[in-house]
Amino acid sequence: MLAGCSTAGGPLLSELHTSASVIAPTGRGDTPPILVAYTLSRPATISAYLVGSKGDKLYLQKDELRPVAGDYSITFVGAYAPDPAGMERRVLPAGSYPIVVEAVDGSGARKEARTQLQLLDSDTTTPSIDNLTLYPDSISPNFDGVDDTVQITYRSAKLSTVTVYLMSDDGKRYLLQREERQTPGEHSTSWDGQIGNQLLPSGSYRFVVEAEDAAGNVVAAQKILKIDSASMPDAYLMSVTFNPQHILLGQLVKVEIRVKNTGNTVLRSQGPDPGYTYSSQEGFSTIQGGKYQDQKGYWRVGVDWASGPGSSGAKYPYRWGFGKDLQPGEEVTVVGYIRMEDKYPQIWLYAGLVQEQVRYWDDQVGRTVIETSY
Repeated sequence: MLAGCSTAGGPLLSELHTSASVIAPTGRGDTPPILVAYTLSRPATISAYLVGSKGDKLYLQKDELRPVAGDYSITFVGAYAPDPAGMERRVLPAGSYPIVVEAVDGSGARKEARTQLQLLDSDTTTPSIDNLTLYPDSISPNFDGVDDTVQITYRSAKLSTVTVYLMSDDGKRYLLQREERQTPGEHSTSWDGQIGNQLLPSGSYRFVVEAEDAAGNVVAAQKILKIDSASMPDAYLMSVTFNPQHILLGQLVKVEIRVKNTGNTVLRSQGPDPGYTYSSQEGFSTIQGGKYQDQKGYWRVGVDWASGPGSSGAKYPYRWGFGKDLQPGEEVTVVGYIRMEDKYPQIWLYAGLVQEQVRYWDDQVGRTVIETSY
């Protein structure tokens, strides 16, 4: 809808003027839309519709406010809205249709204008979004590794442009996927609760997958998605110490690390628990039969070294859990040991706070040189 110059006096609504009287919404993309132009002499509420074969009103617009007098136009691509408040559109079958614009001003005065439009070669076969599934249908995106993401699957039956978004209860739209061309078949994607690196607030949302074909048919499928406990975790290493700093080959280095949970999310942790002793030739992924492999979202403290062998090839190969899940505001001291069995006269040890498969919250903290005699 385009507003132009203001108009004073005269009838509330002018005659309709169209850029063409015939349109062919074939879906081949070679048919320009029809512009239906009119003029208001004063502010009014507008409805525009085509009249179907049974006299039914096939709305293009309904009860839309035009707050100033002036020139306006409606873009008609051959489709109407089955529900004027909804997002779906249907291309009309070939035929001749009256198009009507109704205007009602603030005093209740009503005026209508109409003309005739003809449709040829209409593609009325709609696209489809079938078997839309959200798993799970309730997520808690707090990066604890449990129900942080939703997996979305659906099936489409026609080449179409697909848009994915969420709608809040107040009607605000959050775009997840912008107008992606998709072939018929099975499709899947996932979402982690973030829009532009910002978590969406907890609440209930309509998850919408919308498909539009080249002719102008639009269909939408939707499911309710609940978001609960949406929050970003936060934590840091308060202190790091390594002792002793001069050892004989085969002796232990004691690692003492204090962690504080400064966020609003429980930090889930896994073993080995505090007190575990590593050989310098081991790593967390190899001990106890691989029991303590990375688990996404779990937290551990870790130790790595420079000028050394880098035993397992993993970053922070020596890792310890907190011994429990760390509550918001809680602190814990983690003590562990490394038996130095590699012949390096001097290495640098440092610590990190690891949220596995997510990020390193603190990296290369407390660098300390350890000298080994042999």
